[in-house]
Amino acid sequence: MIYRNQYCPAFRCQPLDAMRASFLCVVLLLAWQGAAAQTPTIELKTARDFIYVTGKGGLQPFIITVNNPQPAPLTSARFEIRMPASVFIGALDRECAESVAGGQRILSCEILRIDARSTRVLDFYVDGPLSAAAAPGFTMTITSANLSMVQAAPFETGLADGDATLRGNSLNLKLLRDIGHDGNGNGMPDLDEVILNPPPGADVAQLLQQPAMLDVLFLHTPAATTYLGDKLALRVQQLLTATNQIYRENDLPIRFRGVGLSASAYAANTPLSATLAALQSVTDPAFAAVPNQVVSAGADLVVLLHALQPGTDTRCSSASLQGIGRQGDFQSAIHRGQLLTVVNVGPDCLDLSDLAAEFAANMGVVADRTSHPDGGTFSHAAGYGVVDGFTTLGIAPGSAAYGSAQPLKRFSSPDYLCLSQPCGINRNDLARGADAMDSLRRTRHVISALSPTVFPVTAADWQDRPTPGPGNGYDLDVVHATEEAGALQGAFTRYHVTVTNPNPVTLYDMALSLVHLDRGIPSQESQTYRSPVADPLCRVLGNAPGDTGVVTGTQVTKSGRLSCFIEQLAPGESLGFGYWLQIDASPPTINGQSYYQEAVMINGVLQNESVVCLPVYANLLLASQGSNVCALLQDLSTGTGGGIIDLNALPSITGNLLTLPFVRLFDGSLYSVDLQAINYGQLELQVQGMRTLNSALLPAVESSFDDQGVLRITGLHLGSIRYDVQATYLPDTEPARFGALQFTEIITGP
Repeated sequence: MIYRNQYCPAFRCQPLDAMRASFLCVVLLLAWQGAAAQTPTIELKTARDFIYVTGKGGLQPFIITVNNPQPAPLTSARFEIRMPASVFIGALDRECAESVAGGQRILSCEILRIDARSTRVLDFYVDGPLSAAAAPGFTMTITSANLSMVQAAPFETGLADGDATLRGNSLNLKLLRDIGHDGNGNGMPDLDEVILNPPPGADVAQLLQQPAMLDVLFLHTPAATTYLGDKLALRVQQLLTATNQIYRENDLPIRFRGVGLSASAYAANTPLSATLAALQSVTDPAFAAVPNQVVSAGADLVVLLHALQPGTDTRCSSASLQGIGRQGDFQSAIHRGQLLTVVNVGPDCLDLSDLAAEFAANMGVVADRTSHPDGGTFSHAAGYGVVDGFTTLGIAPGSAAYGSAQPLKRFSSPDYLCLSQPCGINRNDLARGADAMDSLRRTRHVISALSPTVFPVTAADWQDRPTPGPGNGYDLDVVHATEEAGALQGAFTRYHVTVTNPNPVTLYDMALSLVHLDRGIPSQESQTYRSPVADPLCRVLGNAPGDTGVVTGTQVTKSGRLSCFIEQLAPGESLGFGYWLQIDASPPTINGQSYYQEAVMINGVLQNESVVCLPVYANLLLASQGSNVCALLQDLSTGTGGGIIDLNALPSITGNLLTLPFVRLFDGSLYSVDLQAINYGQLELQVQGMRTLNSALLPAVESSFDDQGVLRITGLHLGSIRYDVQATYLPDTEPARFGALQFTEIITGP
């Protein structure tokens, strides 16, 4: 039953019996609702939760609706509206009198008569420009002694429903500048014009395309300083260069430059959110000087580099989300020193390659409209994704809400395509709009003016510094080789890396890291490296921020990740370096044979051509016998950077596609085969594709095809049951088909 005692708590229904109690609840509830419906009500509402102090939206109406549902006239409906005295109002109806007392503007209103079952509407407007003294906003409240307030319910419609109306007995309103207002009609927003101060006769169209320079102050904690050592400045420059690259690739006229690299005494090993909160509120003494540092550096954004102990946080960055609902009106008095990002540069986050999404969050762009239904600084200032398709910047890679979606280094915009689909939704769609690029373009100059520029902007600051990234076309040729044909467990083996720039442009600020592969997939298992203490390119970044390693002469031996930085590589130029890697006691194995597989990543992108394999032996006797493990690995490689085929893989079905990872033919050859299930009156299997494998491989489970044309599929999962399947080749079919399917359930256990 839907009618339970909890639906009429005021009447405390007693369970006379189930049916009588339910009936009584219904009767009393309806009676109470009927009585409530007879109560005269009053509602205060306005079209949105902000008022412009510049531009055409400066006059905003407020509507008061008094409803009398009673069968008799209502006499003397009284109410009062209060707001700060600095709020300027106009067009007040004659039923209201205006007064000022105690810093409050008071509207005392009385409607002498409202006919039975009728409604009266009063209104007035707030003049935003004349109310600017109430900045950054104000609260308007309404009270009444004889009218019931219509409150905003928890399920009230909002931007997610396409309705921006604000209603209730207490309205919180922001006073904002209309950053897009063009009062003189010259095609450039007035606010941008004040910031850019163009000379008379300047080309407005050209000025509108002018990039904004955003100044970034970098702070680094003692943990980050110790961990990165002499590579700290190179790591900062790599993050900036990669971020600028992404903004250029997104056609966003925004540039970021560093205007300071200062030490901070902050030492707490807490999750990034706690560090960000302490930085934002300046509650930790280590951050006491930050507000002055922001002013002295002329910083618009601040980044704190910290090195956390492993496992402290699952995220690698945390950024303050600013300007929400402010329509892009970032103001120095509110936002200077508040556009903050905290980055973990410690061992858990060595693959973090840019701060593009973090800076966008600082500038009011939310992850998506699912997690933030009302959007960001504009309703459409949000990322966008398609389930099992793609996600744009701001949405965490691997987000469960988007299934197997591919994360792209793109900002949302309906004007661009992501995997053949629009990257966003039109900004005029109040409920679903997603156009982060529009938001970033519109706010860029306002944000660049948060702090007066201290360091003059030079031509070098505007210079593009191309750098490799996911899919941007700047590929490098990487040769990665070992000097030995095999290695013994526990021994150090020497490798050499040569990086060549085949592109017609100079590439800058590249972070290279050596990664260990297990079955073709980058492994989180740390390795032990030996490298020069004062290596100009590389540093072994240890498993914990305080790791110092073992120093012997000019060499340091440390477990962790070898990371190298190349500041510049001209077209055709090559650069090489070597390193020593220790083979551990438990290397990966294939077919009982051990190996080590190493590769190079550049700016977080695995370089497939750099994968190098080395057979590993437990002793000299086994080494003398040799190994074909690297040939097997090559045969099993997917060729896409997705690892190698699993020798323990079983037949599987996805939709109507049946994959047989291993089929042994009667002549001993080995294949991987894809079959499509078709049904033209009877179930058949049709070959869709096949791949030749090394016949020396020894899979855990093999299917077979004999010289009589019988295909035997071993260990096929259908639901929770495993089957062996037999099918017979249908002669003269092209593509080859198999029919006469027989299924035999595999019984396991006692």
